[in-house]
Amino acid sequence: MNVCETVALPRPRQEVCDSLLNPDRRDGEGWSDLERGAEGYTATLHVHSGPIAIDFDCRFEIEELEPGTRVRIRGMGVAPRIGFTASADFLLGDSDIRIEADVAVSGSLAGLGQRELNHQARRLLAAYVLG
Repeated sequence: MNVCETVALPRPRQEVCDSLLNPDRRDGEGWSDLERGAEGYTATLHVHSGPIAIDFDCRFEIEELEPGTRVRIRGMGVAPRIGFTASADFLLGDSDIRIEADVAVSGSLAGLGQRELNHQARRLLAAYVLG
C-alpha cells in the first residue's frame, strides 16, 4: 500500500529533522524498548485499533538523503500472524512535511481490514513526525 500524507510542521524544520534522525532522543508515543545498535534500531511498536492491540518487534534504519530536508526510514515489524515492511521518505518544507511511504503487510491477518491497515499506517507515520 502507498501512503502519501502532508502534515504541518509542529516545530522548526531543523528540530523536526533532528528528531527524525535521532528517535532515541525523544519520547516515542507507541514505541518502547527503543535501542540503537550497529545496524540501526530495534523497538517494540504498540498498535491499537478498537479492542485489538498488537505489539510488533521492529528493526529499522534511518538515512539522511538531503541534509535538513529529506530523511528515509526503512524497516520491518513482526508479530504473531502479521508482519510488515516499510520504506518512508520524509520531505521537510518550510511549513509542512510530506510523507511518502510504501508499506507491505503479510501474514494470516493481512487480508483482513485493509482499510483499517491503511488508516493505521497513516496515523503512525504522522504520529512519528509529531512525536
